[in-house]
Amino acid sequence: MANTITNVRTAIGPSKVVQYINIASDGTQETGTVIYDSSAVATALGKDDPLKCALVKVECVPSLAATARLKLLWAATIDVLAMALPPSVSTKLCFEKVGGLTNTGGAGITGDILLTTTGLAAGDSLTLILTVRPY
Repeated sequence: MANTITNVRTAIGPSKVVQYINIASDGTQETGTVIYDSSAVATALGKDDPLKCALVKVECVPSLAATARLKLLWAATIDVLAMALPPSVSTKLCFEKVGGLTNTGGAGITGDILLTTTGLAAGDSLTLILTVRPY
């Protein structure tokens, strides 16, 4: 069995994309799951894939076991940690004033944002809202 993941791009424009990601866990871990797909966004915008993006806002509403850990990664040949999120605390982060957290992926950068988890238990749930700026 696998986790149930709903990933919906709800707002899209030339400068910002909002993704709503809901995860209902059966205890399976996510390893490098694409939650922001740069090429799909570029196609929707009718542009070439820039292979880069910035996280402008991150909102996380978890209902997770205390042992759960969440990481957002910039996809590349060797994925780069964008941020680690606390497991049992609602989090609202805004990086708008600094232009967003820019993608620091190196060789093989794809522009995608990945989710990796450890310690998820059956019945855990998570809602992530990402505001991303492709550039």
